[in-house]
Amino acid sequence: MRFTNGQRGENQIYAKFDYECRMRGSQMMAYVPVVAGGSNALTMHYVNNDQPLHDGDLLLMDAGGELNGYASDITRTWPVNGKFTPAQKDLYEIVLNANKECIKASDSDGPGDEMNHNQMTCPHMPSFCYSYSCVRRSKVSH
Repeated sequence: MRFTNGQRGENQIYAKFDYECRMRGSQMMAYVPVVAGGSNALTMHYVNNDQPLHDGDLLLMDAGGELNGYASDITRTWPVNGKFTPAQKDLYEIVLNANKECIKASDSDGPGDEMNHNQMTCPHMPSFCYSYSCVRRSKVSH
Protein backbone atom coordinates (compact mmCIF):
# COMPACT_ATOMS: atom_id res chain seq x y z
CA MET A 1 0.00 0.00 0.00
CA ARG A 2 2.81 2.42 0.82
CA PHE A 3 4.27 1.85 -2.66
CA THR A 4 1.07 3.15 -4.28
CA ASN A 5 0.88 6.70 -5.60
CA GLY A 6 -0.48 8.68 -8.54
CA GLN A 7 2.84 8.49 -10.42
CA ARG A 8 2.74 4.68 -10.68
CA GLY A 9 0.72 2.32 -12.84
CA GLU A 10 -1.30 -0.79 -12.10
CA ASN A 11 1.50 -2.87 -13.64
CA GLN A 12 4.03 -1.49 -11.15
CA ILE A 13 1.79 -2.38 -8.20
CA TYR A 14 1.37 -5.87 -9.69
CA ALA A 15 5.15 -6.22 -10.09
CA LYS A 16 5.83 -5.01 -6.53
CA PHE A 17 3.30 -7.45 -5.07
CA ASP A 18 4.72 -10.33 -7.15
CA TYR A 19 8.26 -9.42 -6.04
CA GLU A 20 7.32 -9.18 -2.35
CA CYS A 21 5.46 -12.52 -2.43
CA ARG A 22 8.41 -14.28 -4.05
CA MET A 23 10.93 -12.68 -1.68
CA ARG A 24 8.86 -14.07 1.21
CA GLY A 25 8.78 -17.61 -0.17
CA SER A 26 6.00 -17.86 -2.76
CA GLN A 27 6.92 -20.00 -5.73
CA MET A 28 4.56 -18.15 -8.06
CA MET A 29 1.45 -16.03 -8.12
CA ALA A 30 -1.60 -18.14 -7.22
CA TYR A 31 -3.62 -16.65 -10.10
CA VAL A 32 -3.50 -13.65 -12.42
CA PRO A 33 -3.98 -10.72 -10.03
CA VAL A 34 -6.54 -7.98 -10.37
CA VAL A 35 -4.83 -4.61 -9.86
CA ALA A 36 -7.50 -2.12 -10.82
CA GLY A 37 -7.35 1.64 -10.36
CA GLY A 38 -10.41 3.88 -10.50
CA SER A 39 -13.22 2.69 -12.77
CA ASN A 40 -11.23 -0.42 -13.79
CA ALA A 41 -12.30 -1.88 -10.44
CA LEU A 42 -15.85 -2.00 -11.78
CA THR A 43 -14.88 -4.65 -14.35
CA MET A 44 -15.26 -8.16 -12.95
CA HIS A 45 -11.96 -10.07 -13.17
CA TYR A 46 -10.13 -7.12 -14.74
CA VAL A 47 -6.60 -8.39 -15.40
CA ASN A 48 -5.16 -5.95 -17.94
CA ASN A 49 -3.31 -4.25 -15.06
CA ASP A 50 -1.80 -1.75 -17.50
CA GLN A 51 -3.34 1.65 -16.74
CA PRO A 52 -1.87 4.61 -14.84
CA LEU A 53 -3.08 5.33 -11.33
CA HIS A 54 -4.63 8.69 -10.50
CA ASP A 55 -4.59 10.74 -7.32
CA GLY A 56 -8.02 10.60 -5.70
CA ASP A 57 -8.94 7.16 -7.10
CA LEU A 58 -9.21 3.91 -5.22
CA LEU A 59 -7.11 0.86 -6.08
CA LEU A 60 -8.60 -2.64 -5.88
CA MET A 61 -6.20 -5.56 -5.57
CA ASP A 62 -7.19 -9.23 -5.61
CA ALA A 63 -3.99 -11.27 -5.57
CA GLY A 64 -2.11 -14.02 -3.83
CA GLY A 65 1.03 -16.11 -3.82
CA GLU A 66 1.31 -19.88 -4.03
CA LEU A 67 3.55 -22.22 -2.05
CA ASN A 68 3.58 -26.01 -2.43
CA GLY A 69 0.05 -26.04 -3.81
CA TYR A 70 -1.40 -23.66 -1.20
CA ALA A 71 -2.90 -20.61 -2.89
CA SER A 72 -3.31 -17.52 -0.74
CA ASP A 73 -5.93 -14.92 -1.63
CA ILE A 74 -6.23 -11.34 -0.47
CA THR A 75 -8.60 -8.65 -1.66
CA ARG A 76 -8.17 -5.06 -0.53
CA THR A 77 -9.17 -1.58 -1.66
CA TRP A 78 -7.25 1.55 -0.69
CA PRO A 79 -6.83 5.14 -1.87
CA VAL A 80 -4.06 5.72 -4.40
CA ASN A 81 -2.92 8.83 -2.54
CA GLY A 82 -3.26 7.25 0.91
CA LYS A 83 -6.31 9.27 2.02
CA PHE A 84 -9.98 8.33 1.59
CA THR A 85 -12.37 11.08 0.51
CA PRO A 86 -15.46 11.30 2.76
CA ALA A 87 -17.60 9.44 0.17
CA GLN A 88 -14.93 6.75 -0.34
CA LYS A 89 -14.67 6.28 3.41
CA ASP A 90 -18.45 5.95 3.71
CA LEU A 91 -18.57 3.31 0.96
CA TYR A 92 -15.64 1.45 2.52
CA GLU A 93 -17.46 1.40 5.87
CA ILE A 94 -20.67 0.08 4.23
CA VAL A 95 -18.80 -2.88 2.72
CA LEU A 96 -16.83 -3.46 5.94
CA ASN A 97 -20.01 -3.54 8.03
CA ALA A 98 -21.63 -6.01 5.63
CA ASN A 99 -18.51 -8.18 5.85
CA LYS A 100 -18.63 -8.08 9.65
CA GLU A 101 -22.29 -9.17 9.58
CA CYS A 102 -21.38 -12.16 7.40
CA ILE A 103 -18.54 -13.13 9.73
CA LYS A 104 -20.79 -12.78 12.77
CA ALA A 105 -23.46 -14.96 11.12
CA SER A 106 -20.96 -17.63 10.17
CA ASP A 107 -19.59 -17.71 13.73
CA SER A 108 -23.05 -18.24 15.25
CA ASP A 109 -24.56 -21.58 16.21
CA GLY A 110 -26.88 -21.34 13.21
CA PRO A 111 -27.47 -23.65 10.27
CA GLY A 112 -23.80 -23.64 9.18
CA ASP A 113 -23.24 -25.00 5.69
CA GLU A 114 -26.83 -24.39 4.61
CA MET A 115 -26.55 -20.66 5.28
CA ASN A 116 -26.48 -18.51 2.17
CA HIS A 117 -24.47 -15.45 3.19
CA ASN A 118 -25.77 -13.41 0.25
CA GLN A 119 -29.34 -13.91 1.45
CA MET A 120 -28.27 -13.00 4.98
CA THR A 121 -26.32 -9.87 4.04
CA CYS A 122 -28.33 -8.33 1.22
CA PRO A 123 -31.32 -7.43 3.43
CA HIS A 124 -28.91 -5.43 5.63
CA MET A 125 -27.32 -3.45 2.78
CA PRO A 126 -30.02 -0.76 2.43
CA SER A 127 -29.88 0.03 6.15
CA PHE A 128 -26.06 0.17 6.02
CA CYS A 129 -26.26 2.43 2.98
CA TYR A 130 -28.92 4.77 4.39
CA SER A 131 -26.79 5.47 7.43
CA TYR A 132 -24.12 7.14 5.28
CA SER A 133 -24.26 10.46 3.51
CA CYS A 134 -23.10 9.06 0.15
CA VAL A 135 -26.37 7.17 -0.43
CA ARG A 136 -29.84 8.68 -0.62
CA ARG A 137 -32.91 6.47 -0.09
CA SER A 138 -34.15 7.13 -3.62
CA LYS A 139 -30.92 5.66 -5.05
CA VAL A 140 -31.12 2.28 -3.30
CA SER A 141 -33.55 -0.29 -4.68
CA HIS A 142 -34.77 -3.23 -2.64
